[in-house]
Amino acid sequence: MDLSGLGYLMFIASCAAADRIFRAVHDAGCDDVTIAQSRPLMGIDADSTRLGALAKRSRRPAR
Repeated sequence: MDLSGLGYLMFIASCAAADRIFRAVHDAGCDDVTIAQSRPLMGIDADSTRLGALAKRSRRPAR
């Protein structure tokens, strides 16, 4: 695994942003969702998303 690539750096940045957003939502009073539950929730579109679409988005691209 190449830990110096742009993709890895973007992954680290997205995780940090997700953690900040989760903490802000939690601090605002929505404390019935855990960080583990929030990760899949971030993939749901505003007008809903089919489970198959979430599964497809979660797959790693082929190498």
